[in-house]
Amino acid sequence: MLDLAVAAIFAVRIAAPGESAEGRSEDLTAIIEKARQVQVADVAAWREFRFRRSSVREELDESGGVKVRESLVFEVAPRGGGFDEKLVEIDGRKPTKDESEAHRDQARFAKHYRTLTAGSGEQEEGGFSLGHLFRMSSYRYAGRDTVNDIPCYRIDFAPDPKREFGGVEGKIARAMQGSIWITVDELHLARAKARTVAPVSIALSLAMVHELELAMEAARIAENVWLPTEVDVKTHLRILFSTRHRRNTYHYTGFESVRSRVQAPGETPPPER
Repeated sequence: MLDLAVAAIFAVRIAAPGESAEGRSEDLTAIIEKARQVQVADVAAWREFRFRRSSVREELDESGGVKVRESLVFEVAPRGGGFDEKLVEIDGRKPTKDESEAHRDQARFAKHYRTLTAGSGEQEEGGFSLGHLFRMSSYRYAGRDTVNDIPCYRIDFAPDPKREFGGVEGKIARAMQGSIWITVDELHLARAKARTVAPVSIALSLAMVHELELAMEAARIAENVWLPTEVDVKTHLRILFSTRHRRNTYHYTGFESVRSRVQAPGETPPPER
C-alpha cells in the first residue's frame, strides 16, 4: 500500500547490520529515500513480466457473511504502452467471448499501474507509493523484524495533521496508520499493513469511508526485483443511506520474464492497447 519525493521527514538512527546501536549507524532518512528509489524500480519491473492476476470481490453483510461474490482470473502480459488482460476464468467457469472482451476493455490492472506510476489518483489494488505515504505521514523506526525469514526494518507511520494534500489519496493517507517492512539488504518493500483511524468523506461528501484496512505481501520474483503477491482491502463505507461492507483480495502468481519466452509459431499476440 503505499512516487516522487520524501519530504519533511525526521532522522532516526538505525544500527547497521551486525553492529550495535553504539556502533556505526545509518540515517533513516537516507534509508527511506533509497527505499523509495528501489520501489520506483520495482514498480517499473511489472513491465518485464507476464503473470496471473486473481481477483475476488465480496459484498458482506453486517455480520461479515458474504452476500455477493465475484471471482476473476486473468493472464496479464505487457503490451505496447500498457498491459493485455485476458480473462481466463470467472466464478470457476470459462468466460464467454463478451465477458472476456468487456473485462479486457476495462483494463483494471493497466489503470492501476498507470495510477501507481503517476503517483496520484485512486489506488484500488494496494494504496500508495512510499512517496505518498511519507510525505503525508509522520513515521518512526520500530526495530528489526523478519518477513518470511528475510531480515527487515519495520517502520511505523501515523497521520500528520500538519501536512495538507488534495485528492482522495490525500484524504485517506492523512487518516491512516500502520507499518511497513523494508528488506535490510536491498531495501525492497516486503510487507505493509494499514488502517484508517478516522472516517474519510469522498465523492463530494456523498460517501463516507468509516473503516479501511489494507494488507500487502511482496516477494522476490527475480534478481533484485520484489513485486506484490497478495493484496487485501477491506472497506466499510456509507453512500447516502446505504451501508456497504466490501472485501477485495488480489493474488499475483506465475511471474515469467517476457525476455525468456519466444512467441510460439502461429501464436497470435494480444492486441496493442
